[in-house]
Amino acid sequence: ISQYDGDKFVNFTTHDGLPNNSVQAIHQDSEGFLWFGTRGGISRYDGDKFVNFTIDDGLISNSVWAIHQDRDGRFWFGTNGGISQYDGDKFVNFTTHDGLVSYFVQAIHQDSEGFFWFGTNGGISQYDGDKFVNFTTHDGLPNNSVQAIHQDSEGFLWFGTRGGISRYDGDKFVNFTTDDGLPNNIVQAIHEDREGFLWFGTSTGGVSRYDGDKFINFTTNKGLIPNYVRAIHQDREGFLWFGSPGQGLSQYDSSGFINFTTANGLVSNTVYTIYRDREGFIWFGTDSGISQYDGDKFVNYTTNDGLVQNDVISIYEDRKGFHWFGTQNGGVSRYDGNQFVNYTTNEGLADNSVWAVHQDREGFLWFATNGGISQYDGDKFVNFTTNEGLAENNVTSIYEDHDGFLWFGTQGGVSRYDGNQFVNFTINNGLVANTVWTIYQDRDGFLWFGTLGGGGVSRYDGDKFVNFTTNEGLTQNDVISIYEDRDGFLWFGTDSGGVSQYDGTSWMSLDTRDGLINNQVLGISQDSDGSLWFATLEGVTQYNPNRVPPRVRIVSVQTDKTSAQTGSLETINDITTDTRVTIQYSSIDFKTVKEKRQYRVRIKEIDADWRKPTLSDTFNISFDKPGTYTFEVVAIDRDLNYSVPASLTLTVVLPWHQNGWILYPLGSAIVGLILFCGILAHRYYHQRQQVLAYQREAVSELADAQEMQMGLIPQTAPEVPGLEVAGVCISARTVSGDFFDYVPLSDGTLAVVLADVTGKGMKGAMNAVLSSGVLHSEAKSGVSPSQMLQALNQNLYPRFQRYTNCAMAILTIDPTDKTFRYANAGIPYPIIKHREDDVEELPIDGTPLGAFRFSEYQETPSIDLKPRNAIILFSDGIAEAPQRDNPDRFYMETDRLVDLIKGLDETVSAEGVIDAIISDVNDFSGDAQQNDDMTIVVIKAL
Repeated sequence: ISQYDGDKFVNFTTHDGLPNNSVQAIHQDSEGFLWFGTRGGISRYDGDKFVNFTIDDGLISNSVWAIHQDRDGRFWFGTNGGISQYDGDKFVNFTTHDGLVSYFVQAIHQDSEGFFWFGTNGGISQYDGDKFVNFTTHDGLPNNSVQAIHQDSEGFLWFGTRGGISRYDGDKFVNFTTDDGLPNNIVQAIHEDREGFLWFGTSTGGVSRYDGDKFINFTTNKGLIPNYVRAIHQDREGFLWFGSPGQGLSQYDSSGFINFTTANGLVSNTVYTIYRDREGFIWFGTDSGISQYDGDKFVNYTTNDGLVQNDVISIYEDRKGFHWFGTQNGGVSRYDGNQFVNYTTNEGLADNSVWAVHQDREGFLWFATNGGISQYDGDKFVNFTTNEGLAENNVTSIYEDHDGFLWFGTQGGVSRYDGNQFVNFTINNGLVANTVWTIYQDRDGFLWFGTLGGGGVSRYDGDKFVNFTTNEGLTQNDVISIYEDRDGFLWFGTDSGGVSQYDGTSWMSLDTRDGLINNQVLGISQDSDGSLWFATLEGVTQYNPNRVPPRVRIVSVQTDKTSAQTGSLETINDITTDTRVTIQYSSIDFKTVKEKRQYRVRIKEIDADWRKPTLSDTFNISFDKPGTYTFEVVAIDRDLNYSVPASLTLTVVLPWHQNGWILYPLGSAIVGLILFCGILAHRYYHQRQQVLAYQREAVSELADAQEMQMGLIPQTAPEVPGLEVAGVCISARTVSGDFFDYVPLSDGTLAVVLADVTGKGMKGAMNAVLSSGVLHSEAKSGVSPSQMLQALNQNLYPRFQRYTNCAMAILTIDPTDKTFRYANAGIPYPIIKHREDDVEELPIDGTPLGAFRFSEYQETPSIDLKPRNAIILFSDGIAEAPQRDNPDRFYMETDRLVDLIKGLDETVSAEGVIDAIISDVNDFSGDAQQNDDMTIVVIKAL
């Protein structure tokens, strides 16, 4: 066994106590023990030592292929001799004599209704606790050797066999094979990821992802170590792991970098240009020919296929679908999908080095060459040089703007052509440098010019140039490619600094430290799936941006006299004017290398807008006036995602020595003192009256807001036969952003809702009122929990202000059979208490409502809530309650909650569970300030 902590591997073998080094199954039980199925028996590991079980202890066979713990805590072991059931004391064995379809059991699963399914080499056996019912190819299976079983979030059962995949709806089997897109019919592993995609590991075809409509396959060509995938697992960070016997592990991140070289089929690693055609194929021009990529494999073309020359430096598709390939010193080739037709100076081309190709609105083709521009009408070439007004004859780029003007980048500036004459722009007109290598117009109409020679990039609005260099955040000043992605972000490929990304406010760069294959980025494109492609001199990099924002926290505040670790404090008091204040903050970001993490800060009462992005993780300020100030900071990650702001309130006061009486002459000290006191008293009286008036107004507003907000929280729990429901919301301030609710649905089920809206005080309450109103409106449709969350997100996204969102969990429970379904949008995982010492989390994730326009949510299949079982929902005010002596340590970072719930007697009421949790949190936090609302809802079956 190898154990991995994200940094290093620790290995365990028979020398450490394992019964055998061939490990075929791994399972972690409800108490945290690890169980390993080997070819020499079972091993249980408690973190310290191994305890082994073999046939001598009652195990039916020592070759263990599958392990499962059922809802009652019993263990089931699939072996090559049948099934062994273990209750912690003794083994009970099942074989074909008991009705099992075959001795060799390779997979075990308990479905949502409690039935057991056993995959064998002779078919499937279903067990209801009394008898076996068997399914084979006669019932619709594609093959009798069943090696993997999974029930998806919609309740369908999936079986991986040696003849393909079978989906079972309780009535019939639907089969999928290589004819449907599966890469190989021998399926050995099945896993459903957090987004609801199904992954299938095969014996020689790699791994396949199924979205309910089609299969997308991943093989060694895409970075998988081998094509033999025996195990699949998704970790807490969302990474997928694929295990292969004897070949090691592959880790997959759907967001990140994937590099392609000649080892993957690329014709050469020196890639000059990228072009995506109308059919979605991506073309790469290299120094050794052309590579066409269809999403799965590369097809290469060279001079052997008719290409005029192998140094391909430009690619273009015209309106007829013909592809044009400009080469260095060879001319240009036209490809119709069947054969190449070549054009050189012999046919009238201005020069044989063709750096760019473009077709204008009238259908003319234009070629940028080292000898000027060539225009082609399909019959003959017409050439333009400096004699006709071109700025310079070495032309490297062509672009047609929204108004139909043609722009040509040259080594002597940029030329604009209106069909009649050229107008030239150089450094004399504000251009950052005269060697213009690339041109691009963004969706706002600005023209961007990338230059060489250390100039940077110029933006032109039709009137003047604005220039950007490394001083503004560009990673390097030689810009050789520009592209705008579908989100409106601009990308700038540089000669040696990687690629820079710009959202109009912030710059961020990607280079080899992040996973880019090489820092010279000559071409950029985006495919239909949203992946970005970068052409470099060492291969091609495919990049999938991650749209999950980072988090940020304020670490400390220092002044000339004091230093404080803020922990979760929200206010720092009694800072005197002219005192230097240093605030330190930190991004919680696992994607962006530390030296690239950026921040934006502001003092709300001073700054009209956020200050410019900075790499500094500290902010210094001195206040010249007393008052209350709010400091805010956001973190920016490598994909230009912005975190929710972290804030800190600073109260600033005057120093004692600035009282005016010490400035009076000594001779008039008494008179001055009396006068001063009179003035002070008068001023104090009026200021006091103003403060009291403001307080009365603020208290009145808060009282109104609190009345509205408290109206969201049910005063009594619903009476549901066979169930006990209780909830509480303890606000951190007078007005809370948390709420919970009980919403009867049209189908007779009850929706139990717990929500946490960003913001405290008045802002939190108003957002909570908005979210509650939309919830009740959407609940009338009677849809499932996940569908309700999706509808809520669509409704709230345009209504919420930026950085505002609502975490929400919805649990619908059917009182008739005590079953529930659960969906989550950013609330901590709920805990189910099955019985004493038996609890489990429901690891269902989802992004908070309003954070992103298009978010999808998953939900659990129907789950039984058995008598005396309870489910506990709670907000992050419980999870992140700070420890009294260590405010950086949170309640959920300990085992206290799980241990508390385990230890509660089954007779404790729902309200008793809540009281016990609140008491334990208060004991953990002590006198520490409550900084977030604490909300708990408990549903208990009687």
